[in-house]
Amino acid sequence: MVPRLAERFVVRDGDRQIRVYLSEADKWISTCRIGPAGAEETFGTVLNAGPADKITLYGDLDAVLKAKMLIGRLPAKATAITAKLPSGRTLTGARDRDLFLIWAPDTEVEGARLTATGADGKVVATVTAPGVDG
Repeated sequence: MVPRLAERFVVRDGDRQIRVYLSEADKWISTCRIGPAGAEETFGTVLNAGPADKITLYGDLDAVLKAKMLIGRLPAKATAITAKLPSGRTLTGARDRDLFLIWAPDTEVEGARLTATGADGKVVATVTAPGVDG
């Protein structure tokens, strides 16, 4: 039996959108960026297990540079995530259970500082996204 991809996110920005699919069985995330003319780019990456108390990012620099997205797993007890971009802009991530997605189609996300917070607003974990220099 072929594993099925389950849609986890659809995030829109005007007439553009990014869709994220997950196959738990083979530990694979697949994304599709869609624009006015149709599908523009697809991207896939393997899910890797990370420490339960830390933010786990998937796709490394490829996802950051090519898709302008940060995708990963929230740490235990986290209920929200934000990213402070190098431009100074702060974005709130979309969340579906333990996964999160931050998509910035018009700005760079490399080197962004991610902060996961709990229901009480306290910081649970932070991490810096990969960047071209690090």
